[in-house]
Amino acid sequence: MATTKNTSSPLWFRFWHFLNALFFLTLLITGLNIRNVGSDLELFSYEVSVLIHNVVGSCIIVAYLFYLIRTHVKKEGPGHWHTAGKSNTKVVAGQPKKRHPMHRFTYLMVLYVLVPLLCITGIVLMLPDSMMQQFMGNRGGAVAILMHSIGGYVASIFLATHLYFAFIGFFNQKQ
Repeated sequence: MATTKNTSSPLWFRFWHFLNALFFLTLLITGLNIRNVGSDLELFSYEVSVLIHNVVGSCIIVAYLFYLIRTHVKKEGPGHWHTAGKSNTKVVAGQPKKRHPMHRFTYLMVLYVLVPLLCITGIVLMLPDSMMQQFMGNRGGAVAILMHSIGGYVASIFLATHLYFAFIGFFNQKQ
């Protein structure tokens, strides 16, 4: 009897990934709500949105730190820099399990540039009086808001693309 190698991600990684998705969707909804205060699109009050955004933002920072520690100290998992972007799933059934080099580059950029940018600017925005004004004066807060907003929009595009490819793989599996 032939044995098959299990190519799925470890359980901790799948749980972390699912939790991250919930955190990010919550941050997306509350972030858009914060940006659209006073409009017809407002779901919660500004104060409630900021509170939820800050709490969930803190949770996603802790989850990201856990991910970095787990993948780099243990040198395992999809996030370890030697294997980042190499976790394989079939995009089209029957094709070899090989990712395009642009996939690995995008994965690394999101993991090591975009997420840290969002985390750092998020912390700065949680403590606005103490950080950016010391470094940049009165315009520091505006710069942090702009960087955080652009990062959030880019992360939203990544999420949409990520979901698209996840569902292509799901629907193209062999029956």
